[in-house]
Order: sequence, then structure tokens, then C-alpha cells
Amino acid sequence: PVAASLVRLEQSLLAFAAGGPMDGLAVLAGHRARARTHSSQLPAIQAHQRAVEARLLTMVGDLDGAERALDLASDTADVMASRVHIAVERGEVQAARALVVRWPGDPEPQVGIERLLWLAILDHVDGDDAATRRRFATVVAEAEAERNVGLFRAAGHHALGPARLLYRTAPTAFLRAIVDRLAATWRPAGPSK
Repeated sequence: PVAASLVRLEQSLLAFAAGGPMDGLAVLAGHRARARTHSSQLPAIQAHQRAVEARLLTMVGDLDGAERALDLASDTADVMASRVHIAVERGEVQAARALVVRWPGDPEPQVGIERLLWLAILDHVDGDDAATRRRFATVVAEAEAERNVGLFRAAGHHALGPARLLYRTAPTAFLRAIVDRLAATWRPAGPSK
């Protein structure tokens, strides 16, 4: 059941990458209907599933639905990233910063880089260009070592401003790829709910 749950989540993320957030949500809904007979998922997998669902709902502008998806989730790093994303979408920068402070520690390097990415985004929202460039440069250097573009896609259009800001002063081919991908996939969501 654990492996099957992870495969279902990856299938929803692949559907998102190929077609968009609505496609990913459709795959999740189909799997959820079948999974009701197996409610023995581990809490960490349930939290990851809720975080994926919340991110996809956030991308289509359903912020209330995204928050409901996270209601019963434990505060893992991906759940926290989803909560921060929702707060930023709502324009609640102070609430987002408070969430980043509570970001769970985890030995996995990806967790710290994602936290730093959101700090750079919040610095950008606050208009602190120096802090944005400094933090975002660290994130890009770490991500480039792993060729991890998905990190930025998960933050959505919020990563585009910091990426462009850094690109103006420190252009690299990897950073150009990030800017191009974010700009190509960014579609303004409908009104927030």
C-alpha cells in the first residue's frame, strides 16, 4: 500500500507536468476514490498526498480547498511549503514568515533549500532585493548541483520575480532555464476563494 500510494502521487504530479494542475487533480481524485477501501496509509504519506493536492488546488486558485486539504495533515516540510504558498497567494506575508519560522527540521537537504527558497520569495515580496539575491543565489547553486528545476516549479510564479532579479546581476544557463520555464508555465489563476 505504501509503494502504491507513492506511485499514485507521482502519477498525479506527472499528469500535472504534462497537462496542468487540473489534470493532476483529476488523477488524485480517481486514486482517492479507489483508496477509500485502504485507509491504512502512513501519516507521512497522507501528509504528502494532502500537500500535493493543496499545491495543485493553489495553482488553480482554490485557496479554500487547498487549506481544507491541509486541515488534518501533520506539519511536514511539504505541508508547510503548501501553507506558506497559500499565505503568499492571499498576500499574508507576515503569516507566511511565521510559518517559515515553524518549518520542520529534516536531515534531507531539499527541505532546507525549499525553506530558503520561500524566504527569498518573501524577501522579494517585501522589496528587499539584496536579501532576495543572496538567498536565491544559494538556492540556485544548490539546485544546479542536483539539476533540480522542479523545486522552482513547485513554488509557482512566486519564484519568477526572484529568478529574474538574480538573472539580471548573475546570469547563468541554469538560471535562464528556470526563468524560461517559469515564464512559459505561469498562467494567472482565477480569483482567490
